[in-house]
Amino acid sequence: MDEKNIKIKNQNILVLGAGAAVESVLFKIIQSKPKSITLINRTEEKSKKLHSKYLHMIDISLGLGANNYDLVINGSSAGLTGNFLPPEDTFFNEKTVFYDLNYSLTGTAFCNWADNISDHSYDGMGMLISQAALSFYEWFGVLPSTTSIADELRDLRN
Repeated sequence: MDEKNIKIKNQNILVLGAGAAVESVLFKIIQSKPKSITLINRTEEKSKKLHSKYLHMIDISLGLGANNYDLVINGSSAGLTGNFLPPEDTFFNEKTVFYDLNYSLTGTAFCNWADNISDHSYDGMGMLISQAALSFYEWFGVLPSTTSIADELRDLRN
């Protein structure tokens, strides 16, 4: 998020999904002091579990409210499989930032939907590259440049 200059502090955030990918980023999001977090998931039981785990840190809504969202984070596997059912467009505008934790050379269903709303749509390719670089560092003691890898993957997309 830092690399793309995505702001979290004082922002209304919508998180789609409640699995391991979402749980892995939710704590850091909460620490960044958003204005609000809304969590929606196909399985209500999973979203309630995350809600109760983090409720002592921030009030997390479990349903779409009257907010216009500044940032939408997709951690749902449906965004990758193509079974993605987007929320109503009325909650978003051209300034909304969309970030998919998933990645694909051909674009994810979430990003394809988001591209119709805003020019601020990103997938998780950068996150994948950074995780791989840190893993390489742990194994070999060398932190590889991620810029060239990102450029190569971007070229594959075109």
